[in-house]
Amino acid sequence: GTPGIQNSVFDNTPDLEGPLLLSAVSLSTDSLKVTFDERLDTTNFATAIFTFDPVVGIETIYLEADLKTAIVVFSELLQTSLNYTVSVTALSDCSGNDIGNDQLTTFLLTSTAISNDIVINEIMADPTPVVGLPEGEYVEIYNRSDKYIDVINYTIDGETITDENKIMAPNEYFILCNNGDEVLFDVTAEVIGIASWNSLTNTGESISLVNADSSVIDQVNYKSTWHNSIDKSDGGWSLELIDSENFCGEESNWSASIDDSGGTPGKINSINGNKPDLIGPILLSAIAITEDSLVLKFNERLDASTFPATSYTFEPNLAVDHVVLGNDFREVFIVFSSPIEASLEHVVIVDLLKDCNGNLIGDNNSKIFVLSEAAEQGDLLVNELLYNPITSGGDFVEIYNYSEKYINLKGWMIANGNEDLPENFKVITQDNLLIAPREYLVFSQDPLAVAADYPRGIVESLVAVSSLPSFPNDEQGVVILSPSSKVVDFFNYNDKMQHALLDSDKGVSLERISFGSQTSDLNNWHSAAKSEGFATPGYVNSQSRQISTNNSDNIFISPQVFLPNQSGQDDFTTINYSFDDPGFVGTVSIVDMSGRIVSKITQNELLALEGFFQWDGTMDNGRKARSGGYIVLFEVFDLSGNQIKYKKRVVIAPEL
Repeated sequence: GTPGIQNSVFDNTPDLEGPLLLSAVSLSTDSLKVTFDERLDTTNFATAIFTFDPVVGIETIYLEADLKTAIVVFSELLQTSLNYTVSVTALSDCSGNDIGNDQLTTFLLTSTAISNDIVINEIMADPTPVVGLPEGEYVEIYNRSDKYIDVINYTIDGETITDENKIMAPNEYFILCNNGDEVLFDVTAEVIGIASWNSLTNTGESISLVNADSSVIDQVNYKSTWHNSIDKSDGGWSLELIDSENFCGEESNWSASIDDSGGTPGKINSINGNKPDLIGPILLSAIAITEDSLVLKFNERLDASTFPATSYTFEPNLAVDHVVLGNDFREVFIVFSSPIEASLEHVVIVDLLKDCNGNLIGDNNSKIFVLSEAAEQGDLLVNELLYNPITSGGDFVEIYNYSEKYINLKGWMIANGNEDLPENFKVITQDNLLIAPREYLVFSQDPLAVAADYPRGIVESLVAVSSLPSFPNDEQGVVILSPSSKVVDFFNYNDKMQHALLDSDKGVSLERISFGSQTSDLNNWHSAAKSEGFATPGYVNSQSRQISTNNSDNIFISPQVFLPNQSGQDDFTTINYSFDDPGFVGTVSIVDMSGRIVSKITQNELLALEGFFQWDGTMDNGRKARSGGYIVLFEVFDLSGNQIKYKKRVVIAPEL
């Protein structure tokens, strides 16, 4: 310390002010917490006078250990919807200062929220680019009940909203945001900054509102696709709840704000309306996740109270050991007493099940399921790739199940790089997702953009993924990996694989020609046809062909007449070969009727036993060959000096 000067940790200023009554908050229907700003004198606390208006009988009053908090226990119950006033007199602080005669405050009977008393009403997960609101994330909650609710120690997304008493009145909004962002919101509603704010994921996540007793009050598993607008899902627009009374509607009950500012924090939603749920739950899928268990997925949350009464029938019969409702209330897990027979189709029929609005399940209550099997290399194939999309975020990778297996894609990954050293692993889904034999699935970060750009695409085959690895426009590898990181298929593309006569490859996918030929064979890929809008997401490729080597000739052309106009009908020809012995080296040329080589397809290439090349009607100078007849000159030789020349005729049809 400093000689002759009182140390700074001491304060000799005398306390001449009496205690202040800060707040009164009901703890239950028969108890009240009264808080003061300083410690009270315990010697005269027993003679303090607590007066209530309206009058409430008092059983006892005691002072808690902090000496600042008094607990009042009533001999009768507080009444809901009444405003009470408490005044305190004849009370001193620990310095002997009297409280005075004007210390009073009001309070209400508060309640603990139960399920759906408070709902998550608006979500701003991606405030950039700014439309009109502050550049800050927020979640708005709304008290749809007639209760006064103290949200002390409630949590949102696992983080405490407040450790102070904050009363939420009926029909009141609270805005929850990152600590420090409170000043951004110029609203009359209560704005609460959360110190450990969990940044919201732009593409979607699950948010839970939990009361102080750890009971879930509301839960929303939002997705960016709920905006129902490609432009608005890119940022700056909030998601708004349409009907706060339909708290089970989920995606059907949410959409992007239509307010000019991009959202309505602290006030009635711009899309507020009456959208009751009158339809029972729909069984979306049934997937056997192990040899003795099945998961059923429904389109909406189920009623947990009636869940035990649900009945499940199986054809052929399966004995049920036990049934569990999933944490998201949309999945049901069924465990059987004995294993499911592999490769045998079963049917599950669900009865008596209700959604959380009480609607009984209707006719959409049955699904076929088959025990899934592990995939081997060649079972799942890269079938189509869009790397230069029309709309930002509209890249897609399509795979095809070339096997007779049902394969569960949970935990599968897409990466880029090369086959030996893949990079940037992105998980397709952590949910159960079954791909059936001969089925197509299309993975994109923005299925809405894909559906809008290619309206012929099969919407049911579009799967939203949180992210895809980067697929630049010039060159990159596409790697499909199993959950154990085993490479199942690999495609190394480059922009030179696109048709030479295209003005631009923007919005043009590369399509696989044949499932029976190697993914790595550059001849097995071609630009999608103009007639199909330059892509075929979710259905058979416009350039798909059955390449057959069941031909008596070693070399055959299919088709012999073609028209390279991107019509989707014989846009190119395939030069097919098949040999009995390995080891041939081949040179393939296109020769016009004057004997001039117009296109060198390949030169001195070591050939497989069978395969094909393609000619798209372009010449080596990059121009389109004229219509008319040409000769395919196919020259082969082996290391023993044997040499054979094949000549086959091909025709480019004239434009009509």
